[in-house]
Amino acid sequence: MRRVRGPFQRRDRDGWWLEWSDWIGPRRIQRRRKYPTHTDAEAARIHIEHAINADRHMATPIPWLQAKEAYLYHLEARRLAASSQAEAARTLGRYEACCFPQATQSLTQQTIDYYLQQRSTEVDSPWTVQKDLERIKAFVRWMAARGWHDGRVAWPQIQRPKPTRHALTNDQVRALVAACPTEAWRIRLLISLTTGLRRNDVEALRVEDIDWRIGAIHTRSGKTGKTMSNRPLPDSLMPRLQAYIGSRTEGPLFGDVGVRTQWDTIRQRAGVDATRQQLRVTFNTLVKKIQSGTSAQRLLEHSSRLVNADWYTDQELLDKVTVNRLPLDEWLPQEPPALQKEERLPGDPL
Repeated sequence: MRRVRGPFQRRDRDGWWLEWSDWIGPRRIQRRRKYPTHTDAEAARIHIEHAINADRHMATPIPWLQAKEAYLYHLEARRLAASSQAEAARTLGRYEACCFPQATQSLTQQTIDYYLQQRSTEVDSPWTVQKDLERIKAFVRWMAARGWHDGRVAWPQIQRPKPTRHALTNDQVRALVAACPTEAWRIRLLISLTTGLRRNDVEALRVEDIDWRIGAIHTRSGKTGKTMSNRPLPDSLMPRLQAYIGSRTEGPLFGDVGVRTQWDTIRQRAGVDATRQQLRVTFNTLVKKIQSGTSAQRLLEHSSRLVNADWYTDQELLDKVTVNRLPLDEWLPQEPPALQKEERLPGDPL
């Protein structure tokens, strides 16, 4: 099945664009067309794909449950995170309970619009509705690639307010570091601020993941499954990390229990209403301020289409230079780690 690329935006042009290949006799013609809005471009994409594939066989519907089971198995085979598989299963289950599809072709424009309308009355957040729409869209495109659905659905963009994110100031970071009751919590906080790792990925770190030779750490995202073998750590953090680990050579880097309760207590002591997600936002903001968005996008493991950055740049060197310029010394107390008073919080292991 021939595909139409897009809708996408071009750096030097306004509007939304589609791109596809057409054949005139033995000649292959590359075509590109501009549309004023994303919705117009998406509707045109469906129409163009149907037109350029008119000579191909039509979709062959199969039972809904068979397609759903095959799709979930496909996600499992791709080794997607368990949470992503569960979200896809829940979304398809909600659609099934709302629209009662019998076959794959039962998933039509009318049933999707009805599902979105019903879903919008159940939840307050338009972001939740948009996520449901994206999961159904992925399912339809997967079926279309196998000839089980014609793919002729116009995917609307749910109107959503622009989110606002705020990075922590140096004073707020210093207050959080000072409120940490143990060296384990100070290391946990500093690693979050200098790597941009998600909360669960920080908690999953192990001693053997650290490469002392180059000052880096091996990480694997529990959400996306992506790995990064040489995620750089600031040189100024390595002595403090070595003092914390001591003679250990393996095992979990952090062994705390009741981490969420302890974090709430630290926030109250510091007088800073911050979340662990906000540490990630702070890292991303600082890296972009120090250098550029390319390093930030790579270190946060977000998808990137910048082929030049992926294939023609010494990105590890740029990443190391970037994290070495983070204001780590401004966040730490002046006294050495050995003089810090260790306190216990409820939930600390004996």
